[in-house]
Amino acid sequence: MLITLMLTSMAVVREKEIGTIEQIMVTPIRQIEFILVKLCLLHL
Repeated sequence: MLITLMLTSMAVVREKEIGTIEQIMVTPIRQIEFILVKLCLLHL
């Protein structure tokens, strides 16, 4: 569980660094959808 939280945190920080977090926050998706997509992309 700790690894999942760390990976999610890293994904959010990366989005903030590249400046796309604002676009994500106004996109009409649920929080769990965002987390699942980011985790899937990290494992590719």
